[in-house]
Amino acid sequence: NIYLFDLTCSSSKDGVTATATGSAYGEFPGSARVLVSVFGPRPRSIDESTCLSTRVHLPFCKKKKKKGTKGGGEGGGGGREEGKEERALEMALEAALLPSIKDDGLEKTTVEIQCTLLESLDSCHPADKALGPMILVSSIALASSSIPLLDLVTFAELGSIKLAYMPSRDQLTYLAGYEGDW
Repeated sequence: NIYLFDLTCSSSKDGVTATATGSAYGEFPGSARVLVSVFGPRPRSIDESTCLSTRVHLPFCKKKKKKGTKGGGEGGGGGREEGKEERALEMALEAALLPSIKDDGLEKTTVEIQCTLLESLDSCHPADKALGPMILVSSIALASSSIPLLDLVTFAELGSIKLAYMPSRDQLTYLAGYEGDW
């Protein structure tokens, strides 16, 4: 089964977060609602190796635990599994977007992207449907922040294969789900 993942954005805005240097919001029917804020550039700390830092927030995926259970009460989190999901999305987002940033003049600085997934079709496994919208909206937010870019990053999904692509440079920036010879 090969199908093209439909990422038709029904609504998008840039400049939605006042304190950020760039921001964007996108709604993708049947998929996700995403809010992205870009901060920086700011001086790079010693432990940062690249000019891009990503943070992914999945606020709707916090599982409620029943009262009386360990960590009980309302709003208890799923802990490690949530952290793994968020970290996997952060790494994929960084891998897809980093090649699009023109890092001339950004050698000693970092740009931080904060991506909040407000809603996803699959609320407890958002990576399956949300990576594409997150990449697209993050690319728009980077562009609105005046960070020098080589190109905007687009996204496509063909069956289990997910890829991010810079069309004007004809360059693949992210590939997942493909096994075998390239």
